[in-house]
Amino acid sequence: GINAEYGARVMESLFAEVNLALEKENLLREDIKKQVKELDNITRKQYSLLLQVHSNSERKKIEEVCAAVKATFSECATLLQTIASILPSGEQGKYHDHWKSTQTQLVFHAALMHFLQEGKLLTLPQARAFLFPNPTSISVDLEDYLMGIFNLPSELARFSVNSVIKGEYQQAEIIFQFVSELYTGFRLLNLKNDALRKRFDAVKYDVKKVEEVVYDLTLRGLLKKK
Repeated sequence: GINAEYGARVMESLFAEVNLALEKENLLREDIKKQVKELDNITRKQYSLLLQVHSNSERKKIEEVCAAVKATFSECATLLQTIASILPSGEQGKYHDHWKSTQTQLVFHAALMHFLQEGKLLTLPQARAFLFPNPTSISVDLEDYLMGIFNLPSELARFSVNSVIKGEYQQAEIIFQFVSELYTGFRLLNLKNDALRKRFDAVKYDVKKVEEVVYDLTLRGLLKKK
């Protein structure tokens, strides 16, 4: 018949092993959260710096702000490197949700800084170079990159309005051209991810906001003829 005592011993041993594995995983998650908390502190600092361009968008100020933000990315890279080093081989995707939102924010900040300096869109390889100057077992995936880029038009719409308030009308026109081209590019994407689709749907309202600003300037004859 069935040896109940043997079965109980085996069951106890099996669940003791499972419990150890759970404890190990919980400790790892807590360690990751510590690194992400530090990253979140940096992203808040970056955004507070970038907000300064809304009140002062002189070229000298923009360069000063971007230099300060860029300097913080080395610390981000170190923290991301630490996360990569503590992850079990082949299990990076399992824990990705812990730093996904923060990484998206970092991509957005890098993209905003890149536009302010270059007037161009930050590419995926450039985003990866910002966050991971040295190759690691983790990187910026396509979804995180797109989510970060999708945040750009909203901030630029606000920047456009503030530029007009300060009498910098041409800046609004440059922003309109950029976000329009960006939106055209976005429309080519076949988005299956619900979160990405939802974020994309909001972009058209940001584009419309900038379009209305430029239309108003055109009616008032405040834009230089090309």
